[in-house]
Amino acid sequence: MIDLYYWPTPNGHKITMFLEEAGVDYTIHPVDISAGEQFSPTSSPYRRTTACRRDTAPPQVRHALVQ
Repeated sequence: MIDLYYWPTPNGHKITMFLEEAGVDYTIHPVDISAGEQFSPTSSPYRRTTACRRDTAPPQVRHALVQ
């Protein structure tokens, strides 16, 4: 399962559509960018949104998420 740090933005929608089409299980962790939560290391890894974290994801998924 992938942890998805997400806020409903155009880029956020792209990654959720990809994960749905790829059939990958994920959990959404909301990150309110209007409140600046993406800059808090406790609410979003890498201080960005949309961000995914899962070291054991299949290689094709890891590669696609990085691009």
